[in-house]
Amino acid sequence: MPAQKVAFVAGAMGGMGAAICQSLARDGLRVVAGCPRDYRFKDEWLAMQRALGFEFMSEECELTDGGQFD
Repeated sequence: MPAQKVAFVAGAMGGMGAAICQSLARDGLRVVAGCPRDYRFKDEWLAMQRALGFEFMSEECELTDGGQFD
C-alpha cells in the first residue's frame, strides 16, 4: 500500500488557503494547514473545516524565520 502524500499549505487559514486545503484533501492528500504563531482563529477555523467534512492538522510557523527549518 503506497504511503499517503502530505501537503503543507502556508497561509492556509485565509480564503484562498482554505480552498487549496480542501482541494488537496479531496485529491486524497493529508493536509497540514500552516498559520502564524498564536493565530487566534486557529481552533475556530479547524472546527469550521471539520463541520464541512475536512480533518486538517495545523502547524504554527513563521516562514520569514529561516532558522526554524534547520
